[in-house]
Amino acid sequence: MEGKTESTERPSKRARTSRNDGDHTIDSEYATKSSVSVLEKRMAALEDAFNDRFNPPPPPEDPSPFVTTQSPSPNQLLESFQPDIVSPLAYGPSCCIFLAQSAFRQKYSRTGEPLPKPIPPRTAVFPRREEFASEPPFLLAPFPSDAVYTFPEDALRDRLIDNYFLHYNHFLPLLHRPTFQQALEAQLYLKDEAFGGTVLLVCALGTHAEPKVEDERWLGLQWFNQVDVFRSTARFARPTLHEIQMHILAIMFAHAFGKGYSVDFRLSIAFRRIIEVGAHREEAGPSSSRKELWKRAFWVLLFMDVSDAGFRGRPTTLRYEDFDARLPIECDDQFWGEEGHPMAFVQPPSTPSTITAFNHLLKLTLQLLHIQSSMYSIRKPPGIANSVEASDADTVMHFDSDLNLWLEALPAHLSWQTPESAGHFSHSAFLHITYTYVRLTIHRPFIEDNDGSSASFPICVNAARSCLRVAEAIVSRKETIYIPHVMQCLQNAGLVSMRWAWRTVRSRQDVAKSQEFRLMGVLLDFLKNLEDKISMAGISWDALSELMSIPSSLPESVLQVHDFN
Repeated sequence: MEGKTESTERPSKRARTSRNDGDHTIDSEYATKSSVSVLEKRMAALEDAFNDRFNPPPPPEDPSPFVTTQSPSPNQLLESFQPDIVSPLAYGPSCCIFLAQSAFRQKYSRTGEPLPKPIPPRTAVFPRREEFASEPPFLLAPFPSDAVYTFPEDALRDRLIDNYFLHYNHFLPLLHRPTFQQALEAQLYLKDEAFGGTVLLVCALGTHAEPKVEDERWLGLQWFNQVDVFRSTARFARPTLHEIQMHILAIMFAHAFGKGYSVDFRLSIAFRRIIEVGAHREEAGPSSSRKELWKRAFWVLLFMDVSDAGFRGRPTTLRYEDFDARLPIECDDQFWGEEGHPMAFVQPPSTPSTITAFNHLLKLTLQLLHIQSSMYSIRKPPGIANSVEASDADTVMHFDSDLNLWLEALPAHLSWQTPESAGHFSHSAFLHITYTYVRLTIHRPFIEDNDGSSASFPICVNAARSCLRVAEAIVSRKETIYIPHVMQCLQNAGLVSMRWAWRTVRSRQDVAKSQEFRLMGVLLDFLKNLEDKISMAGISWDALSELMSIPSSLPESVLQVHDFN
Protein backbone atom coordinates (compact mmCIF):
# COMPACT_ATOMS: atom_id res chain seq x y z
CA MET A 1 0.00 0.00 0.00
CA GLU A 2 1.42 3.36 -0.94
CA GLY A 3 1.47 5.95 1.80
CA LYS A 4 0.68 9.62 1.58
CA THR A 5 3.40 12.22 1.46
CA GLU A 6 4.90 12.69 4.87
CA SER A 7 4.43 16.02 6.59
CA THR A 8 7.44 18.04 7.61
CA GLU A 9 5.76 18.86 10.90
CA ARG A 10 6.49 16.67 13.88
CA PRO A 11 3.60 14.21 14.24
CA SER A 12 1.64 13.85 17.42
CA LYS A 13 2.27 11.16 19.99
CA ARG A 14 -0.87 9.31 18.91
CA ALA A 15 -0.64 6.91 15.98
CA ARG A 16 -1.82 8.45 12.71
CA THR A 17 -3.72 5.87 10.66
CA SER A 18 -5.94 5.84 7.60
CA ARG A 19 -8.07 3.15 6.01
CA ASN A 20 -6.97 4.33 2.57
CA ASP A 21 -3.22 4.35 2.98
CA GLY A 22 -0.52 2.31 4.61
CA ASP A 23 1.23 5.07 6.57
CA HIS A 24 1.16 4.74 10.32
CA THR A 25 3.08 7.27 12.39
CA ILE A 26 4.06 6.30 15.89
CA ASP A 27 6.09 8.97 17.62
CA SER A 28 7.43 9.27 21.13
CA GLU A 29 9.04 12.21 22.87
CA TYR A 30 12.64 11.25 23.54
CA ALA A 31 13.15 13.72 26.31
CA THR A 32 11.23 16.45 28.10
CA LYS A 33 12.27 20.04 27.71
CA SER A 34 13.82 19.97 31.16
CA SER A 35 15.88 16.91 30.22
CA VAL A 36 17.09 18.67 27.09
CA SER A 37 18.09 21.66 29.19
CA VAL A 38 20.05 19.45 31.57
CA LEU A 39 21.82 17.76 28.67
CA GLU A 40 22.69 21.13 27.13
CA LYS A 41 24.24 22.27 30.40
CA ARG A 42 26.25 19.06 30.67
CA MET A 43 27.50 19.47 27.11
CA ALA A 44 28.58 23.04 27.85
CA ALA A 45 30.42 21.87 30.97
CA LEU A 46 32.17 19.13 29.01
CA GLU A 47 33.22 21.61 26.33
CA ASP A 48 34.65 23.94 28.99
CA ALA A 49 36.54 21.05 30.57
CA PHE A 50 37.87 19.97 27.19
CA ASN A 51 39.07 23.48 26.40
CA ASP A 52 40.74 23.79 29.81
CA ARG A 53 42.43 20.44 29.34
CA PHE A 54 43.69 20.73 25.76
CA ASN A 55 43.89 24.41 24.80
CA PRO A 56 47.35 25.75 25.66
CA PRO A 57 47.58 28.97 27.68
CA PRO A 58 48.62 32.14 25.85
CA PRO A 59 52.39 32.46 25.37
CA PRO A 60 54.33 34.53 27.91
CA GLU A 61 55.34 38.10 27.12
CA ASP A 62 59.04 37.12 26.94
CA PRO A 63 59.23 33.55 25.64
CA SER A 64 62.26 31.52 26.59
CA PRO A 65 64.95 31.38 23.89
CA PHE A 66 65.34 27.68 24.56
CA VAL A 67 61.85 26.83 23.26
CA THR A 68 62.50 25.74 19.68
CA THR A 69 59.45 23.57 18.94
CA GLN A 70 55.74 24.22 19.12
CA SER A 71 53.46 21.82 20.99
CA PRO A 72 50.97 20.05 18.75
CA SER A 73 47.48 21.48 18.68
CA PRO A 74 44.54 19.47 20.01
CA ASN A 75 43.48 18.77 16.43
CA GLN A 76 46.95 17.48 15.58
CA LEU A 77 46.90 15.26 18.66
CA LEU A 78 43.53 13.88 17.70
CA GLU A 79 44.63 13.30 14.11
CA SER A 80 47.66 11.37 15.30
CA PHE A 81 45.37 8.92 17.03
CA GLN A 82 42.95 8.52 14.15
CA PRO A 83 42.82 4.90 12.94
CA ASP A 84 43.96 4.22 9.42
CA ILE A 85 40.69 3.73 7.60
CA VAL A 86 42.32 1.53 4.98
CA SER A 87 43.99 -0.78 7.50
CA PRO A 88 43.04 -4.42 6.99
CA LEU A 89 40.56 -5.95 9.38
CA ALA A 90 41.88 -8.43 11.92
CA TYR A 91 40.58 -11.99 11.98
CA GLY A 92 41.08 -14.67 14.61
CA PRO A 93 42.35 -18.21 13.98
CA SER A 94 38.89 -19.78 13.71
CA CYS A 95 38.02 -17.51 10.76
CA CYS A 96 37.41 -19.19 7.42
CA ILE A 97 39.95 -16.88 5.77
CA PHE A 98 42.87 -18.90 7.11
CA LEU A 99 41.30 -22.11 5.88
CA ALA A 100 40.83 -20.48 2.48
CA GLN A 101 44.47 -19.40 2.37
CA SER A 102 45.54 -22.97 3.07
CA ALA A 103 43.29 -24.29 0.30
CA PHE A 104 44.54 -21.71 -2.22
CA ARG A 105 48.17 -22.51 -1.37
CA GLN A 106 47.45 -26.19 -1.94
CA LYS A 107 45.83 -25.47 -5.30
CA TYR A 108 48.60 -23.18 -6.53
CA SER A 109 51.32 -25.59 -5.46
CA ARG A 110 49.61 -28.36 -7.46
CA THR A 111 48.73 -26.35 -10.57
CA GLY A 112 51.84 -24.21 -10.79
CA GLU A 113 49.84 -20.99 -10.83
CA PRO A 114 51.64 -18.00 -9.30
CA LEU A 115 50.81 -17.56 -5.65
CA PRO A 116 49.74 -13.98 -4.86
CA LYS A 117 52.39 -12.52 -2.59
CA PRO A 118 52.03 -11.83 0.09
CA ILE A 119 48.83 -13.56 1.08
CA PRO A 120 48.03 -11.21 3.96
CA PRO A 121 47.67 -13.19 7.16
CA ARG A 122 44.84 -10.98 8.38
CA THR A 123 42.94 -10.06 5.25
CA ALA A 124 40.56 -11.82 2.92
CA VAL A 125 41.83 -13.51 -0.22
CA PHE A 126 38.45 -14.44 -1.62
CA PRO A 127 37.84 -13.19 -5.14
CA ARG A 128 34.50 -11.46 -5.14
CA ARG A 129 32.15 -10.18 -7.81
CA GLU A 130 31.33 -6.48 -7.69
CA GLU A 131 27.72 -7.02 -6.64
CA PHE A 132 28.91 -8.90 -3.55
CA ALA A 133 31.82 -6.56 -2.79
CA SER A 134 29.84 -3.31 -2.77
CA GLU A 135 27.93 -2.06 0.24
CA PRO A 136 24.27 -3.09 0.39
CA PRO A 137 21.86 -0.14 0.32
CA PHE A 138 20.63 -0.63 3.88
CA LEU A 139 24.11 0.16 5.24
CA LEU A 140 24.15 3.46 3.38
CA ALA A 141 20.57 4.55 4.07
CA PRO A 142 20.07 7.06 6.91
CA PHE A 143 17.93 6.03 9.83
CA PRO A 144 14.45 7.58 9.75
CA SER A 145 13.99 10.49 12.13
CA ASP A 146 10.40 9.54 12.87
CA ALA A 147 8.71 6.17 12.84
CA VAL A 148 6.57 6.45 9.72
CA TYR A 149 5.69 2.88 8.82
CA THR A 150 4.32 1.75 5.50
CA PHE A 151 3.12 -1.83 5.74
CA PRO A 152 2.53 -4.22 2.85
CA GLU A 153 -0.94 -4.94 1.58
CA ASP A 154 -2.74 -7.39 3.85
CA ALA A 155 -2.52 -10.32 1.43
CA LEU A 156 1.20 -9.78 0.80
CA ARG A 157 1.84 -9.18 4.49
CA ASP A 158 0.18 -12.45 5.47
CA ARG A 159 2.13 -14.37 2.83
CA LEU A 160 5.44 -12.87 3.97
CA ILE A 161 4.63 -13.70 7.58
CA ASP A 162 3.90 -17.30 6.58
CA ASN A 163 7.24 -17.39 4.75
CA TYR A 164 9.06 -16.15 7.84
CA PHE A 165 7.56 -18.74 10.17
CA LEU A 166 8.20 -21.54 7.67
CA HIS A 167 11.79 -20.65 6.74
CA TYR A 168 13.18 -18.78 9.75
CA ASN A 169 11.13 -19.33 12.88
CA HIS A 170 11.01 -23.05 12.05
CA PHE A 171 14.75 -23.25 12.83
CA LEU A 172 15.22 -20.32 15.22
CA PRO A 173 11.90 -20.05 17.11
CA LEU A 174 12.08 -16.45 18.25
CA LEU A 175 8.37 -15.71 17.97
CA HIS A 176 5.28 -17.49 19.27
CA ARG A 177 2.89 -17.63 16.32
CA PRO A 178 -0.44 -17.46 18.22
CA THR A 179 0.73 -14.51 20.33
CA PHE A 180 2.09 -12.73 17.26
CA GLN A 181 -1.13 -13.38 15.34
CA GLN A 182 -3.31 -12.06 18.16
CA ALA A 183 -1.29 -8.84 18.32
CA LEU A 184 -1.48 -8.52 14.54
CA GLU A 185 -5.25 -8.94 14.47
CA ALA A 186 -5.58 -6.39 17.27
CA GLN A 187 -3.56 -3.97 15.09
CA LEU A 188 -1.00 -3.49 17.82
CA TYR A 189 1.46 -2.48 15.10
CA LEU A 190 -0.46 0.83 14.83
CA LYS A 191 0.06 1.61 18.51
CA ASP A 192 3.34 -0.02 19.53
CA GLU A 193 6.33 1.22 17.55
CA ALA A 194 8.48 -1.80 18.47
CA PHE A 195 5.82 -4.29 17.42
CA GLY A 196 5.30 -2.35 14.20
CA GLY A 197 9.03 -2.68 13.54
CA THR A 198 8.85 -6.38 14.36
CA VAL A 199 6.10 -6.89 11.78
CA LEU A 200 8.09 -5.04 9.11
CA LEU A 201 11.25 -7.05 9.81
CA VAL A 202 9.29 -10.31 9.71
CA CYS A 203 8.02 -9.21 6.29
CA ALA A 204 11.57 -8.30 5.20
CA LEU A 205 12.83 -11.78 6.06
CA GLY A 206 9.78 -13.37 4.47
CA THR A 207 10.73 -11.87 1.10
CA HIS A 208 13.65 -14.31 0.85
CA ALA A 209 11.19 -17.09 0.08
CA GLU A 210 9.24 -15.11 -2.51
CA PRO A 211 9.29 -16.25 -6.17
CA LYS A 212 11.86 -14.70 -8.48
CA VAL A 213 11.27 -11.05 -9.27
CA GLU A 214 13.37 -8.28 -10.77
CA ASP A 215 16.25 -7.03 -8.59
CA GLU A 216 15.46 -9.59 -5.92
CA ARG A 217 18.76 -9.06 -4.09
CA TRP A 218 17.22 -6.01 -2.46
CA LEU A 219 13.90 -7.63 -1.65
CA GLY A 220 12.80 -6.66 1.81
CA LEU A 221 14.78 -3.43 2.01
CA GLN A 222 11.59 -1.40 1.66
CA TRP A 223 10.51 -2.90 4.99
CA PHE A 224 13.92 -3.09 6.67
CA ASN A 225 14.92 0.52 5.95
CA GLN A 226 11.86 1.88 7.72
CA VAL A 227 12.89 0.46 11.08
CA ASP A 228 15.25 2.27 13.43
CA VAL A 229 16.09 -0.44 15.96
CA PHE A 230 18.15 2.02 18.00
CA ARG A 231 15.35 4.49 18.70
CA SER A 232 14.24 2.94 22.00
CA THR A 233 17.85 2.24 22.95
CA ALA A 234 18.71 5.93 22.52
CA ARG A 235 15.82 6.85 24.82
CA PHE A 236 17.41 4.84 27.66
CA ALA A 237 14.01 3.26 28.22
CA ARG A 238 13.65 -0.15 29.83
CA PRO A 239 13.95 -2.85 27.16
CA THR A 240 10.73 -4.46 26.00
CA LEU A 241 10.26 -7.88 24.49
CA HIS A 242 9.19 -6.41 21.15
CA GLU A 243 12.30 -4.22 21.07
CA ILE A 244 14.59 -7.22 21.63
CA GLN A 245 12.73 -9.23 19.00
CA MET A 246 13.15 -6.30 16.63
CA HIS A 247 16.92 -6.23 17.27
CA ILE A 248 17.25 -9.96 16.59
CA LEU A 249 15.20 -9.86 13.39
CA ALA A 250 17.30 -6.94 12.14
CA ILE A 251 20.47 -8.95 12.83
CA MET A 252 19.07 -11.88 10.85
CA PHE A 253 18.36 -9.63 7.88
CA ALA A 254 21.75 -7.86 8.01
CA HIS A 255 23.54 -11.20 8.33
CA ALA A 256 22.13 -12.35 5.01
CA PHE A 257 24.21 -9.66 3.29
CA GLY A 258 27.48 -11.07 4.64
CA LYS A 259 28.52 -7.78 6.25
CA GLY A 260 29.90 -8.89 9.60
CA TYR A 261 30.68 -5.43 10.94
CA SER A 262 27.02 -4.50 10.63
CA VAL A 263 26.08 -7.61 12.58
CA ASP A 264 28.72 -7.09 15.28
CA PHE A 265 27.51 -3.87 16.82
CA ARG A 266 23.88 -4.94 16.52
CA LEU A 267 24.66 -8.12 18.47
CA SER A 268 26.48 -6.14 21.15
CA ILE A 269 23.63 -3.69 21.65
CA ALA A 270 21.02 -6.45 21.66
CA PHE A 271 22.96 -8.39 24.31
CA ARG A 272 23.37 -5.32 26.51
CA ARG A 273 19.66 -4.66 26.29
CA ILE A 274 18.60 -8.22 27.00
CA ILE A 275 21.00 -8.47 29.95
CA GLU A 276 19.35 -5.39 31.48
CA VAL A 277 16.17 -7.37 32.08
CA GLY A 278 17.99 -10.51 33.26
CA ALA A 279 16.91 -12.77 30.41
CA HIS A 280 20.32 -14.45 30.60
CA ARG A 281 19.61 -15.72 34.12
CA GLU A 282 17.65 -18.71 35.36
CA GLU A 283 14.22 -17.66 36.55
CA ALA A 284 12.36 -19.66 39.16
CA GLY A 285 8.64 -20.29 39.24
CA PRO A 286 6.10 -21.81 36.86
CA SER A 287 6.35 -21.36 33.13
CA SER A 288 4.62 -18.47 31.44
CA SER A 289 4.40 -17.06 27.95
CA ARG A 290 6.46 -14.07 28.99
CA LYS A 291 9.27 -16.19 30.43
CA GLU A 292 9.37 -18.48 27.42
CA LEU A 293 9.52 -15.64 24.92
CA TRP A 294 12.38 -13.98 26.80
CA LYS A 295 14.22 -17.31 26.94
CA ARG A 296 13.72 -17.85 23.22
CA ALA A 297 15.03 -14.36 22.49
CA PHE A 298 18.16 -14.92 24.59
CA TRP A 299 18.99 -18.31 23.10
CA VAL A 300 18.42 -17.25 19.49
CA LEU A 301 20.69 -14.28 20.12
CA LEU A 302 23.36 -16.49 21.70
CA PHE A 303 23.26 -18.93 18.78
CA MET A 304 23.74 -16.13 16.25
CA ASP A 305 26.60 -14.65 18.28
CA VAL A 306 28.53 -17.92 18.65
CA SER A 307 27.97 -18.85 15.01
CA ASP A 308 29.10 -15.47 13.71
CA ALA A 309 32.07 -15.20 16.10
CA GLY A 310 33.42 -18.61 15.12
CA PHE A 311 33.08 -18.01 11.41
CA ARG A 312 34.88 -14.67 11.50
CA GLY A 313 37.36 -15.42 14.27
CA ARG A 314 36.06 -12.90 16.81
CA PRO A 315 35.36 -13.26 20.53
CA THR A 316 31.79 -13.98 21.51
CA THR A 317 29.86 -11.28 23.33
CA LEU A 318 29.11 -13.55 26.30
CA ARG A 319 31.26 -16.25 27.86
CA TYR A 320 29.84 -19.53 29.10
CA GLU A 321 30.16 -18.42 32.72
CA ASP A 322 28.13 -15.25 32.07
CA PHE A 323 24.70 -16.88 31.85
CA ASP A 324 22.63 -19.71 33.32
CA ALA A 325 19.30 -19.39 31.52
CA ARG A 326 17.34 -22.59 31.14
CA LEU A 327 16.70 -24.00 27.70
CA PRO A 328 13.24 -23.36 26.23
CA ILE A 329 10.44 -25.74 27.13
CA GLU A 330 10.01 -28.41 24.45
CA CYS A 331 6.43 -27.53 23.68
CA ASP A 332 5.14 -26.35 20.32
CA ASP A 333 3.32 -23.04 20.00
CA GLN A 334 -0.16 -24.50 19.72
CA PHE A 335 0.18 -26.39 23.02
CA TRP A 336 1.10 -23.49 25.27
CA GLY A 337 -2.51 -23.11 26.38
CA GLU A 338 -3.73 -20.77 29.09
CA GLU A 339 -1.32 -19.93 31.87
CA GLY A 340 -2.17 -21.70 35.10
CA HIS A 341 -4.08 -24.46 33.33
CA PRO A 342 -2.86 -27.98 34.23
CA MET A 343 -2.27 -28.77 30.55
CA ALA A 344 -0.43 -25.54 29.76
CA PHE A 345 2.98 -26.15 28.17
CA VAL A 346 2.36 -29.88 27.82
CA GLN A 347 3.47 -31.45 24.53
CA PRO A 348 1.52 -34.57 23.48
CA PRO A 349 3.85 -37.57 23.90
CA SER A 350 3.08 -38.84 20.40
CA THR A 351 4.06 -35.55 18.73
CA PRO A 352 7.77 -34.61 18.68
CA SER A 353 8.22 -30.94 19.44
CA THR A 354 9.99 -28.70 16.95
CA ILE A 355 11.69 -27.04 19.94
CA THR A 356 13.52 -30.32 20.57
CA ALA A 357 15.57 -29.68 17.45
CA PHE A 358 16.28 -26.13 18.61
CA ASN A 359 17.45 -27.32 22.02
CA HIS A 360 19.81 -29.85 20.46
CA LEU A 361 21.12 -27.03 18.28
CA LEU A 362 21.73 -25.00 21.44
CA LYS A 363 23.64 -27.88 23.02
CA LEU A 364 25.86 -27.89 19.94
CA THR A 365 26.19 -24.13 20.29
CA LEU A 366 27.41 -24.48 23.87
CA GLN A 367 29.99 -27.04 22.75
CA LEU A 368 31.13 -24.66 20.03
CA LEU A 369 31.42 -21.88 22.61
CA HIS A 370 33.68 -24.13 24.74
CA ILE A 371 35.80 -25.09 21.73
CA GLN A 372 36.28 -21.50 20.62
CA SER A 373 37.33 -20.32 24.08
CA SER A 374 39.63 -23.30 24.70
CA MET A 375 41.30 -23.83 21.32
CA TYR A 376 41.11 -20.46 19.58
CA SER A 377 41.58 -17.92 22.38
CA ILE A 378 44.59 -15.63 22.15
CA ARG A 379 45.77 -16.43 25.65
CA LYS A 380 44.53 -18.37 28.65
CA PRO A 381 43.42 -16.72 31.90
CA PRO A 382 46.28 -16.42 34.44
CA GLY A 383 45.05 -19.29 36.61
CA ILE A 384 44.93 -21.67 33.66
CA ALA A 385 48.14 -20.44 32.08
CA ASN A 386 50.13 -21.25 35.23
CA SER A 387 48.65 -24.71 35.66
CA VAL A 388 49.60 -27.96 34.02
CA GLU A 389 47.60 -27.89 30.80
CA ALA A 390 46.28 -30.85 28.88
CA SER A 391 48.01 -31.69 25.63
CA ASP A 392 46.41 -30.83 22.29
CA ALA A 393 45.59 -34.51 21.81
CA ASP A 394 43.79 -34.65 25.17
CA THR A 395 41.83 -31.51 24.37
CA VAL A 396 40.76 -32.81 20.97
CA MET A 397 39.83 -36.18 22.45
CA HIS A 398 37.70 -34.47 25.09
CA PHE A 399 35.76 -32.38 22.57
CA ASP A 400 35.41 -35.30 20.16
CA SER A 401 33.95 -37.38 22.98
CA ASP A 402 31.44 -34.67 23.90
CA LEU A 403 30.40 -34.37 20.26
CA ASN A 404 29.92 -38.13 19.97
CA LEU A 405 27.72 -38.07 23.06
CA TRP A 406 25.63 -35.30 21.51
CA LEU A 407 25.12 -37.42 18.39
CA GLU A 408 24.14 -40.48 20.44
CA ALA A 409 21.59 -38.44 22.40
CA LEU A 410 19.85 -37.18 19.26
CA PRO A 411 16.24 -38.45 19.06
CA ALA A 412 15.41 -40.92 16.31
CA HIS A 413 13.19 -38.45 14.44
CA LEU A 414 16.19 -36.12 14.05
CA SER A 415 18.68 -38.78 13.03
CA TRP A 416 20.14 -38.21 9.60
CA GLN A 417 19.52 -41.84 8.68
CA THR A 418 15.82 -41.78 9.51
CA PRO A 419 14.25 -38.32 9.20
CA GLU A 420 10.55 -39.17 9.32
CA SER A 421 8.94 -36.24 7.51
CA ALA A 422 9.69 -33.12 5.54
CA GLY A 423 9.60 -31.02 8.70
CA HIS A 424 11.95 -33.35 10.52
CA PHE A 425 14.17 -33.60 7.45
CA SER A 426 14.92 -29.88 7.42
CA HIS A 427 15.64 -29.87 11.15
CA SER A 428 17.84 -32.94 10.79
CA ALA A 429 19.72 -31.35 7.88
CA PHE A 430 20.27 -28.14 9.82
CA LEU A 431 21.56 -30.03 12.85
CA HIS A 432 23.90 -32.29 10.90
CA ILE A 433 25.37 -29.44 8.90
CA THR A 434 26.12 -27.73 12.22
CA TYR A 435 27.42 -30.97 13.73
CA THR A 436 29.96 -31.44 10.93
CA TYR A 437 30.98 -27.79 11.29
CA VAL A 438 31.71 -28.32 14.99
CA ARG A 439 33.77 -31.42 14.15
CA LEU A 440 35.77 -29.37 11.65
CA THR A 441 36.26 -26.63 14.23
CA ILE A 442 37.79 -29.14 16.66
CA HIS A 443 40.36 -30.44 14.18
CA ARG A 444 41.03 -27.42 11.96
CA PRO A 445 44.03 -26.08 13.92
CA PHE A 446 45.98 -29.23 12.99
CA ILE A 447 45.40 -29.30 9.21
CA GLU A 448 45.82 -25.81 7.81
CA ASP A 449 49.60 -25.66 7.50
CA ASN A 450 50.77 -29.26 7.37
CA ASP A 451 51.49 -31.77 4.63
CA GLY A 452 48.36 -33.82 5.28
CA SER A 453 50.01 -36.30 7.61
CA SER A 454 48.06 -35.15 10.67
CA ALA A 455 45.49 -37.61 12.03
CA SER A 456 43.03 -34.71 12.00
CA PHE A 457 43.16 -34.45 8.21
CA PRO A 458 41.05 -37.54 7.35
CA ILE A 459 38.62 -36.63 10.14
CA CYS A 460 38.13 -33.19 8.62
CA VAL A 461 37.80 -34.60 5.11
CA ASN A 462 35.13 -37.09 6.21
CA ALA A 463 33.25 -34.38 8.12
CA ALA A 464 33.37 -32.11 5.06
CA ARG A 465 32.05 -34.89 2.81
CA SER A 466 29.22 -35.59 5.23
CA CYS A 467 28.31 -31.91 5.26
CA LEU A 468 28.29 -31.70 1.46
CA ARG A 469 26.16 -34.86 1.22
CA VAL A 470 23.57 -33.15 3.40
CA ALA A 471 23.57 -30.25 0.95
CA GLU A 472 23.17 -32.77 -1.87
CA ALA A 473 20.12 -34.25 -0.13
CA ILE A 474 18.61 -30.78 0.32
CA VAL A 475 19.06 -30.05 -3.39
CA SER A 476 17.64 -33.43 -4.42
CA ARG A 477 14.49 -32.75 -2.37
CA LYS A 478 14.21 -29.26 -3.87
CA GLU A 479 14.25 -27.73 -0.41
CA THR A 480 15.97 -24.54 0.67
CA ILE A 481 17.41 -23.25 3.93
CA TYR A 482 17.88 -19.48 3.91
CA ILE A 483 19.67 -19.01 7.24
CA PRO A 484 23.24 -17.73 6.56
CA HIS A 485 24.70 -20.03 9.23
CA VAL A 486 24.16 -22.91 6.81
CA MET A 487 26.15 -21.12 4.07
CA GLN A 488 28.97 -20.51 6.55
CA CYS A 489 29.13 -24.18 7.52
CA LEU A 490 28.98 -25.33 3.90
CA GLN A 491 31.69 -22.89 2.88
CA ASN A 492 34.05 -24.29 5.52
CA ALA A 493 33.27 -27.82 4.36
CA GLY A 494 33.93 -26.80 0.77
CA LEU A 495 37.28 -25.24 1.67
CA VAL A 496 38.41 -28.41 3.45
CA SER A 497 37.26 -30.53 0.50
CA MET A 498 39.23 -28.38 -1.93
CA ARG A 499 42.26 -28.48 0.34
CA TRP A 500 42.13 -32.28 0.09
CA ALA A 501 41.20 -32.41 -3.60
CA TRP A 502 44.13 -30.30 -4.75
CA ARG A 503 46.44 -32.49 -2.72
CA THR A 504 45.38 -35.59 -4.68
CA VAL A 505 44.46 -34.29 -8.16
CA ARG A 506 47.19 -34.49 -10.80
CA SER A 507 45.28 -34.36 -14.07
CA ARG A 508 41.93 -33.45 -15.51
CA GLN A 509 41.12 -37.13 -15.47
CA ASP A 510 41.61 -37.08 -11.70
CA VAL A 511 39.21 -34.15 -11.51
CA ALA A 512 36.53 -36.12 -13.32
CA LYS A 513 36.90 -39.00 -10.86
CA SER A 514 37.15 -36.84 -7.75
CA GLN A 515 34.35 -37.23 -5.23
CA GLU A 516 35.23 -33.82 -3.83
CA PHE A 517 34.79 -32.07 -7.17
CA ARG A 518 31.45 -33.80 -7.73
CA LEU A 519 30.10 -32.78 -4.33
CA MET A 520 31.44 -29.29 -4.78
CA GLY A 521 29.50 -29.00 -8.03
CA VAL A 522 26.32 -29.77 -6.09
CA LEU A 523 27.27 -27.22 -3.43
CA LEU A 524 27.89 -24.52 -6.02
CA ASP A 525 24.47 -25.19 -7.54
CA PHE A 526 22.94 -24.89 -4.05
CA LEU A 527 24.69 -21.56 -3.44
CA LYS A 528 23.96 -20.23 -6.93
CA ASN A 529 20.24 -20.72 -6.42
CA LEU A 530 20.39 -18.61 -3.25
CA GLU A 531 22.84 -15.86 -4.12
CA ASP A 532 20.26 -13.47 -5.56
CA LYS A 533 18.47 -13.38 -2.21
CA ILE A 534 21.21 -14.20 0.32
CA SER A 535 24.45 -12.36 -0.45
CA MET A 536 26.32 -14.70 1.87
CA ALA A 537 25.65 -17.49 -0.64
CA GLY A 538 27.12 -15.44 -3.49
CA ILE A 539 30.21 -14.56 -1.46
CA SER A 540 30.79 -18.25 -0.71
CA TRP A 541 30.21 -19.17 -4.38
CA ASP A 542 32.87 -16.71 -5.51
CA ALA A 543 35.56 -18.21 -3.28
CA LEU A 544 34.71 -21.85 -3.93
CA SER A 545 34.28 -21.51 -7.69
CA GLU A 546 37.74 -19.95 -7.93
CA LEU A 547 39.19 -22.88 -6.00
CA MET A 548 37.44 -25.28 -8.39
CA SER A 549 38.61 -23.60 -11.59
CA ILE A 550 40.79 -25.95 -13.66
CA PRO A 551 43.99 -24.29 -14.93
CA SER A 552 45.48 -25.09 -18.31
CA SER A 553 48.64 -26.34 -16.60
CA LEU A 554 46.92 -29.62 -15.74
CA PRO A 555 47.42 -32.41 -18.32
CA GLU A 556 44.68 -32.62 -20.95
CA SER A 557 43.66 -36.21 -20.16
CA VAL A 558 40.04 -35.16 -19.76
CA LEU A 559 37.22 -37.67 -19.32
CA GLN A 560 34.47 -35.28 -18.33
CA VAL A 561 34.84 -31.95 -16.63
CA HIS A 562 31.82 -29.90 -15.63
CA ASP A 563 32.33 -26.18 -16.14
CA PHE A 564 31.44 -24.73 -12.77
CA ASN A 565 32.01 -21.17 -13.86
